[in-house]
Amino acid sequence: MPVINDLGQLRADLERRASTFAARARELFSGEIGNLDQQMKLLQQFRSQSYELLNQLQHEFLIIRALDWLKERPAYGRVTRWTWHPTSTGTATEPDLLGCRGEVALISAEITTSANPDGVIDQRMRRTLHKLANMSGERFYFVASATMAARATTKVGKANYPITVVNLNSDMA
Repeated sequence: MPVINDLGQLRADLERRASTFAARARELFSGEIGNLDQQMKLLQQFRSQSYELLNQLQHEFLIIRALDWLKERPAYGRVTRWTWHPTSTGTATEPDLLGCRGEVALISAEITTSANPDGVIDQRMRRTLHKLANMSGERFYFVASATMAARATTKVGKANYPITVVNLNSDMA
């Protein structure tokens, strides 16, 4: 897992990449859209060029917001090293964000950018919470909407997981 050394630099890099992404999207949609066939081709092109990058940018943004949230809490002061998975999920034993003191995991956090716990998202949430419950340290599940927070809180309560659900209340939903 990459170490987080300079949070300000991470923010600046994320802002640069998000601006580049937005500029490319504006450019793609700036011309005449045309008939339905042309519209669908344009949407297919946009999806193929943007889907994964869009997800990764949002995931990285929420990890940074989660780290900001954690830094405001007393638990942060014990952490000497933060590592993360900015653009992908970790393995079965690695969280999206990990706070350690030496080799001891103090904080393990998972982050989701999904806004609604429907279908596959609900199933993925269940697997993620189970994975997180088996990790070391204080455990957090960060979400970006009230509906995701409510569903995660229900799942955590029913399973009696030692996980704190935090709604970062991102304006992404």
